[in-house]
Amino acid sequence: MMAGKPKKKTRGQEAKRPKSAKPNKPASRTAAKATRQKAAKPAARTTKLAKAPAKAPAPKPAAAPKSASPAQAPAAAAPAPKAEKPARRASQPRVNAPNLPSGVAPFPQLAGVLRFEEPLGRHTTLRIGGPAMVHFMPADVASLGQAVTWAKAHKLPWLVLGLGSNVLIRDGGFRGLVLKIGKGLDELVVRGKLWKAGGGLPTPLLARRTADAGFEGVQRLIGVPGTVGGAVFMNAGAHGQDIASVLQTATVLTPAGEVVEKARKEIPFSYRRSGLDGHVVLGCTLLLTEAPVERVRADMNFVLKKRRDGTPFDQPCCGSVFKNPPD
Repeated sequence: MMAGKPKKKTRGQEAKRPKSAKPNKPASRTAAKATRQKAAKPAARTTKLAKAPAKAPAPKPAAAPKSASPAQAPAAAAPAPKAEKPARRASQPRVNAPNLPSGVAPFPQLAGVLRFEEPLGRHTTLRIGGPAMVHFMPADVASLGQAVTWAKAHKLPWLVLGLGSNVLIRDGGFRGLVLKIGKGLDELVVRGKLWKAGGGLPTPLLARRTADAGFEGVQRLIGVPGTVGGAVFMNAGAHGQDIASVLQTATVLTPAGEVVEKARKEIPFSYRRSGLDGHVVLGCTLLLTEAPVERVRADMNFVLKKRRDGTPFDQPCCGSVFKNPPD
C-alpha cells in the first residue's frame, strides 16, 4: 500500500502551551539590552560631574593598622597636649619672701601672723607708710617675747604698733621688726569692779563695753583711736578722763625680756606720758565705778557726737595732734 499523507491534528489534539511560559528571546537581543543599560549609567554620571569643575581630592592620612592600640594612633589624630607650667626652681624667690640682711637667721616659728615687706600704710590711721621688713602679730605673750629676743640678737630695730594712730611712718618703711599688738592679746575679763583688758583691745571698744555694763571711768575715751596698750603707754585721755586715774596694775614686757606686773605707784605717769619707755604694755587692770547705765551711756554718746562733729572720721587722720597747754 502506498503510504498516505500524514493526518492533520485537530485543535483538541494539539499540545497545550502553559500560560506562564513565554517564548525565549534571542540571546543576542538580551545581551544588547544589558550593554545599553551599563553604558547609560556612566554616561549620566559623566554628564552630572561636568557641570562643575572637579577639585583635586585632598590626600587622606594613612590609616592606622587595625591591630594598633589608641596609644599608637598617629599624632595628627590625637588632641594636642596642654602646655604645662614650668616647675618653680628652688632658687626662685617666693612671693612675699623675706629679704633679711646677710647673717640674720630666719624668723623663728612662732604663734601668730607673719608677713614680710608688709606695707605699713595698711596699719596706720593716716594710711601712709612704706613696707616693714618683718611684720608680726603675735598670738600670745610668749611669741611676742621670742620675737623681740630674735630682733635684739641680730641687732635689728623693732617697733610696737597698735591701731596705728599718732604715728608717722616714712615711705621708705621700717627696716626691722614691727610688732602689731592685736588679736590674741585683746582679752577682756570682768571681776566685780576690776576690768582686766589686754593690750590689743581697742580703746573705743573698752569704753563701750564698760558703759553698757554700767561702769564709768573710761567711757569718755570712746573717740580715742588706739589700743589699751597704747593708751597706757601714753596715758591717753579725753574730756577730763585718762587711763592713769583708774589704772591699778599694768603688765609689761621689760627691756630685759621679762614679763612683770607693775602697780600704779611704780609707773611715773604725767600728762600724755607713762615713763614706760622700752617696755611693751601687754595689758592692764582698771578699777571702775558702778553707775546707772542710762547716765553712763548718755555721757559717752554726748562725747562721741562732739568728737564726730569736729573730726573728719571719713578721712585719714592720725588722731590728736596738739596737746593742751600746761596749767
